[in-house]
Amino acid sequence: VDGNNFFVSCHRALQPQLEGKPVVVLSHDGGIIIARSNEAKALGIKMAEPVFKVKNILDSNKVICLLSNHQLYKDTSLKMMALFRNHSPKIQEYSIDEAFLDFTGVSPTLLEKHGHEIKEDIMDTLKIPVCVGFAKTKTLSKFANHLAKTYEDLNGVYSFHDHERLRASLGLVSIDQIWGIGAANQKKL
Repeated sequence: VDGNNFFVSCHRALQPQLEGKPVVVLSHDGGIIIARSNEAKALGIKMAEPVFKVKNILDSNKVICLLSNHQLYKDTSLKMMALFRNHSPKIQEYSIDEAFLDFTGVSPTLLEKHGHEIKEDIMDTLKIPVCVGFAKTKTLSKFANHLAKTYEDLNGVYSFHDHERLRASLGLVSIDQIWGIGAANQKKL
């Protein structure tokens, strides 16, 4: 499970009027963009971009610039991880907005149902959008999550519950987009 645009989403949870608007979160000194809403990404604003390089884009598109609030992100993360534990007692926190949940023994046909329940629980409780990807390995679950975020018709949840679905999906991205595949492995593969 991975939070969507987590830092921006934390701010939007407290300020719903930011929804649908281009928003960036800046480093503590205001010089670097450390998070972007989808609307800001669509404007071509890159992660870790110095603000001075995109000032014209920010100004001409009325992009809302917020200073980072790491206490807010930490508090929201703690609440989100607690909610994850309601769905699976065995979780591995991977980052501030991401965790691997263990669904060993759950019927593959029920995984997407569980994914939608998790997604709804986090949104209803914290107002944070998340996507959920299921697979037998962490690498493949991150890939399933990537597909859940990328393809709107999946509604934020995707499961590699059978081999054919996995084979069909692997052709959708280049090997270098798979989590854990570095440049050396890309060349070798």
